[in-house]
Amino acid sequence: NALRSGKYTQTNGVLRDCNGWCCLGVFCDVVGISIDEDPEYPGCYAGPNGEYDYPSKDVQNLISEDWADIEKLASMNDTCHSFEKIADWIEKNL
Repeated sequence: NALRSGKYTQTNGVLRDCNGWCCLGVFCDVVGISIDEDPEYPGCYAGPNGEYDYPSKDVQNLISEDWADIEKLASMNDTCHSFEKIADWIEKNL
């Protein structure tokens, strides 16, 4: 599991920034959706559709078709639940 791999440092509020990744940003990276530095805003990263805080709807649907699940993951990440705890929740609920 990518969240348990130790490859990703955790951040919050955005999919990715210069400090690390949100759990949703990790998912994007794993499935090959690049979250690259925005040339207009150095240090800020955005997905291919300019998204900063949530992946696009198409990517969200790969995780879950229920928006409540996406919100739950973002909330867990942004309230400092560890990637380990988030991975546990994913295994039990998705």
